[in-house]
Amino acid sequence: MRAKAFTLGFVITLFLFVGANVHSYITMHAAPGMSDGFAECGFPFNLYTYGGFVGMGYILSTGLLADVLIAVVAALVIGLSAQILVRDNRVRTGAV
Repeated sequence: MRAKAFTLGFVITLFLFVGANVHSYITMHAAPGMSDGFAECGFPFNLYTYGGFVGMGYILSTGLLADVLIAVVAALVIGLSAQILVRDNRVRTGAV
């Protein structure tokens, strides 16, 4: 049961971070009326930008790396917290 709690917390947290980045990508737009403006997306750091006079797109490697690290660390913390909560709950109820 403890391994299931960790896996569930880990996967749900990763899906939330992926969902936040997808939402950021879907809703990004350049400022209206600007022919050479830039638009950026990513959560919590920008990981993609596009625009400019030529309309080029760039993947920002430092933002991508930071997003992946934050997502994995947050998923580990949530997964371990879920595992500890399940263990503590089982000890209190006497079901070991």
